[in-house]
Amino acid sequence: MSEPIKMSPCAFCGGPPVTIITTTLFPRQHVDRVADYGEDGLSVEARVYCHECGAGGETAEDEICDAESYDDVMLDAIGKWNLRDKRHADLYESSDRAGRNLYPRADA
Repeated sequence: MSEPIKMSPCAFCGGPPVTIITTTLFPRQHVDRVADYGEDGLSVEARVYCHECGAGGETAEDEICDAESYDDVMLDAIGKWNLRDKRHADLYESSDRAGRNLYPRADA
């Protein structure tokens, strides 16, 4: 793995982020980072969630075969977590300019 990536605090409560990788099939089980996941690899889901309020980021799914692919899917989940409150900023801004972010609305 290259340089560490700083995870953003929760967009809702400012709480600390927590990472998790589990198997995709029931029963879901935690997956530790190891050097080799066997000839067939392992289907996993990675995500980041808030330790305080439980808000979750978007899930990253992939087949992992080694520690490097484990890191890759985790970095994908962290990237999604860090961008979650910025992805639709343009939609919020356009709604704000139109007065749709107010309650009650003047036109209601």
